[in-house]
Amino acid sequence: MFDHTSAQALETSFDTYTFAQLPESSRKALALEFMTRLARDDDFREALVRNPVATAAHFGFAIDPNKLPQQQIRLPEKAVIAQYLEVLAARFSAQPSIIIVFGL
Repeated sequence: MFDHTSAQALETSFDTYTFAQLPESSRKALALEFMTRLARDDDFREALVRNPVATAAHFGFAIDPNKLPQQQIRLPEKAVIAQYLEVLAARFSAQPSIIIVFGL
């Protein structure tokens, strides 16, 4: 459930960071959370359609309002996003990582 009381409250409720400033692991986690919400949360989808700039900013994504279409945005069906989410999650988990093993 996407909890917000107003678009103005949403615009001021996020930390002032940009997506690019975060560590890669945090960026991946935010991207997965954003996509998961798009695939499953009707309230979040509605908020994104109503106010894409503020809703995306909540996740640290900067959207230039001048580049949005004049008409209301249309989101893909949740099932389409869910399929992409599976691909995205697989790509993120396939990334090499460093594991430090401490001897006992």
